[in-house]
Amino acid sequence: MASLRTHRSSSERKTALDRAMATVKPAIWTAIVFSLFINILGLTAPLYMMQVYDRVLSSRSVTTLVVLTLIIAFLFLASAALESIRTKLLVRAGVLFDEKINEHAFSAVHRATLANPSAGHVQALRDTDTVREFFTGAGIISLCDVPWVPVYILVSTLLHPWYGVLAVISIVISGALAWTNDRLTRDRLNDATKASIAANNKATTTFRNAEVLQAMGMVGNLRRQWANSRLDSLGLQAVASDRAGIVMAAIKFNRMFVQSLILGVGAYLAIMREVSPGTIIAASIIVGRSIQPVEVAISNWKAIVTMRSSYERVQALLRSIPETTQRLKLPAPKGNLVVENLVVRAPGREQLILKGVNLQLGAGQVLGIIGPSAAGKSSLARVLVGV
Repeated sequence: MASLRTHRSSSERKTALDRAMATVKPAIWTAIVFSLFINILGLTAPLYMMQVYDRVLSSRSVTTLVVLTLIIAFLFLASAALESIRTKLLVRAGVLFDEKINEHAFSAVHRATLANPSAGHVQALRDTDTVREFFTGAGIISLCDVPWVPVYILVSTLLHPWYGVLAVISIVISGALAWTNDRLTRDRLNDATKASIAANNKATTTFRNAEVLQAMGMVGNLRRQWANSRLDSLGLQAVASDRAGIVMAAIKFNRMFVQSLILGVGAYLAIMREVSPGTIIAASIIVGRSIQPVEVAISNWKAIVTMRSSYERVQALLRSIPETTQRLKLPAPKGNLVVENLVVRAPGREQLILKGVNLQLGAGQVLGIIGPSAAGKSSLARVLVGV
């Protein structure tokens, strides 16, 4: 019970990543609100076309056409301004996120490297950049637009209930395909990322010890290991891309078929005198706009999955490496060194490296330590300087 409570408190402990995300949440919510008005203004073009077909052409009124054109120009300018502000807001949110997390991520990588130097923890810094860059990409913009898809469904239904039904069915199909895409590609993309990280770590280790490895004739074997990890990554990415390609083809078919079906249904309704020709054009655009945010989110699904995996890796590192607390301020050192019954073991190992070491040195004194390789000389030096 005690171990379960400890694990739960560790997993629920807020990290610097949680605090950084909490800092940028107001900006994200503001961007979502901006998206509401942007999507409402997205109705401008189809409604303009409907008025032109149903009012201007039938009345032959140039004045009405000019007024409508001036109105739509103003609304387009307003929409462009809102999109520009939303983009700037998300960019600044990414910068703020980086300011809140970069020092903590760097310190966590440093502490993790001290505990396990060969684990390649520096990947967490690249993962932090991936999360930050997500704020400026098309993925988050599509996620901001998705909640307002019901606006287009409502307007489509007002034009005619059949249009609303078509929009709902198409969105449900696209959503199901997006879920299928996630299930088919998530594990493969995660494994591909891990293999790519392993390949990069092998290359970094090889180049860091290039002279020694060249002298020992080990470069060829390490190159083959790097190539195998890279091939694993590329193979997994290819499998994920193949599966995603099938899903994207199905999504494209769904969009094209629904667009044609809308025109066919509109023609039937016009024959039955239930809608006007302008309504057919407007409904085609509006139903298409209702599907668009879902399709954009699906097309950026790889970036979303990559960001999610990066977020989870950074979070796991921050949870496994607790933040340093404020330490007791000690007086200035005087140069005396006293070691009593020192016992040392490497992190993650039970075997002792040093046991029962005692020494005492006064300020200015020098002590030479000799011994065979792996006797613990470097370990003693590391312990004495706090490493």
